[in-house]
Amino acid sequence: MFAPAANLRQASRLPALPRTVDRISASEFALLLACGALAAMAVCGLHLSFRVPGHAILRAVFPMAAGLAIVPRRA
Repeated sequence: MFAPAANLRQASRLPALPRTVDRISASEFALLLACGALAAMAVCGLHLSFRVPGHAILRAVFPMAAGLAIVPRRA
């Protein structure tokens, strides 16, 4: 039903990390760990007062979404 486009992998602006095995590589793990640490530091150290209910989650969502976008886990 929702098949990805054939040229979707080549259309990325970021270079694909080499994947020879189905396991996670050290560079992928380091990138995910760095994005998680950035999200944790943003939650603990970044205090913006938007005065909108639920705005605190936005501090963590953007670094985590960036990590998932940079290191996609393809099936």
